[in-house]
Amino acid sequence: MTPDVTTIHVPLRRVVVQEAFKFRRFDLDRDHVKGLASDIRARGLLVPLLVWAEQGEDGEATGRHVLLDGFHRLCALKSIAETPHQVPAVVVKGDRQDALQRAIQANTLDSLPLTKEERVDAAWKLVCLPGKRIPVEKVARAAGVGHATVDRMRHRLAVLKATGREPTGRWTVDRRDSLEEEAEREPMEDEERRKLVQKIGEAVREALGKTPWQDEEIAGEALVFALGQRKARSIGAWISGTEDADGDF
Repeated sequence: MTPDVTTIHVPLRRVVVQEAFKFRRFDLDRDHVKGLASDIRARGLLVPLLVWAEQGEDGEATGRHVLLDGFHRLCALKSIAETPHQVPAVVVKGDRQDALQRAIQANTLDSLPLTKEERVDAAWKLVCLPGKRIPVEKVARAAGVGHATVDRMRHRLAVLKATGREPTGRWTVDRRDSLEEEAEREPMEDEERRKLVQKIGEAVREALGKTPWQDEEIAGEALVFALGQRKARSIGAWISGTEDADGDF
């Protein structure tokens, strides 16, 4: 079903943010918010928010407008003293599945587009939605991933359901059966994860130095020697966007 879309002014107090419609690992770019706030003060909100006229499970309107795209714009609006009571918004009318597809499409085209990992997580959310399955083509197009990735996600969801496990919403977590020690470990907060990535990255850069990267074969062989063929290939596929050797992203 194609959702109805209208552009109107909506009460700012009725615009709400729901976790299911948040796709970024790092929620807020404060410098971006400051810049937007300055622009809004000078010229008003030129790019409307994208919101969903929320429907309950019974199909009835709840009266709330769920934010689909424009999180930084919303934060900027709320940060200025002269916040308007009514704000321009593109309103999507339809069910939750329609709204989620529209939200993912909008975020992949945003001025701060989703990262590769965020797009994959967005596709995984679409695959995990209850009800009638969304066609592979629609999921792939909405999230900007490959058909093979969506097929693998569908297969993985069937495995999780068969084993009684609930998806976490993070594909990197749900795509594999965790080792016992990983299952017992608390999931990382975003800031903790960022610091760990930075720490490991700095260690790798220091260990390899600049010279090896002048010869890709030497660099590649060094990584295979350090990590093993399988893990090095998996990391290389993730970096290139193919995710694994036998499918596309």
